[in-house]
Amino acid sequence: GTTGSGEPPRRFRSYQPEIDEPFKVHTFHPRAELLGRTPRVLISPDAFKRMCLYVEIGALEVGWLGTVTRTKNGDFLIGTTYLLQQDVSPTETILSVDGINALAMALCEQGEEGMKALSSLRFWGHSHVRMGTSPSGTDEQTMERFGTEGHEWYVRGIFNKRGRAEFTIYLFDKGLRINDAPWEVFDPVTNQVIPTRKRFS
Repeated sequence: GTTGSGEPPRRFRSYQPEIDEPFKVHTFHPRAELLGRTPRVLISPDAFKRMCLYVEIGALEVGWLGTVTRTKNGDFLIGTTYLLQQDVSPTETILSVDGINALAMALCEQGEEGMKALSSLRFWGHSHVRMGTSPSGTDEQTMERFGTEGHEWYVRGIFNKRGRAEFTIYLFDKGLRINDAPWEVFDPVTNQVIPTRKRFS
């Protein structure tokens, strides 16, 4: 029941004006959480060997593109990689428009298979030589550019001569990215993971 004033009886009132307050905006700390398993970056043996070679022989930072396909369980498989014309320095690499166009033309000349590879260029990898694998401002700007080109998702890899490989999965269509995504060398023919010589933390 209520009192004559239309208010609930005092014994049902829980509001304590000396300590209770209306809702108010607080300092936000937004974070995203994946539901289910974290997708992995899978690397074909051929792509793994190529990337190891790029990093090993490159005295300066060097970058490359690669094909990526989604597996049935949502992982990202890097199939092959392409080293292309670029401007490099000891501290950064910038993929040139001419280099990307030259790769596109070369793939188009290969017919149907080349066109398929061209449409699946969703990986950018590059070396930081002997520096850490944290992204630079240029690295972040490059990924922003890929996001504005209409890609739903993209994969970035940063490598160094000290044996570290760090991948980031960009889910542009969801406004998310997965930092330091788990990765494995994976043979799509045998469906087997191939152990690397050493695990790096």
